[in-house]
Amino acid sequence: MGMSQKRAYLLTLKPSRPEMPFSPTEEEKDTVSRHFQRLLKLKEDGILVLAGRTIEGDITGIAVFYAENDEEAEALMKEDPCIAEGVMTGIVEPFGLAIH
Repeated sequence: MGMSQKRAYLLTLKPSRPEMPFSPTEEEKDTVSRHFQRLLKLKEDGILVLAGRTIEGDITGIAVFYAENDEEAEALMKEDPCIAEGVMTGIVEPFGLAIH
């Protein structure tokens, strides 16, 4: 299946511990570092469109990425170190990527 046939998804991430982005433990720092490296790899592989987070208050992270279907999108989310290790919670949903 070509990239044009893949569907875009929006992943919304929230820290499990609200103060984590401002005062992470050493373990959380390590997990977030692996999360970031994974996002860079997904970008290199043409899967990730963009990723970022709010910088104040109630922190929310987002990532827009391509997947073949809902199951693959859910699997990509669950493989993220921050999700797998409980540092963040996530919701993934189909996304209408209009301009990029």
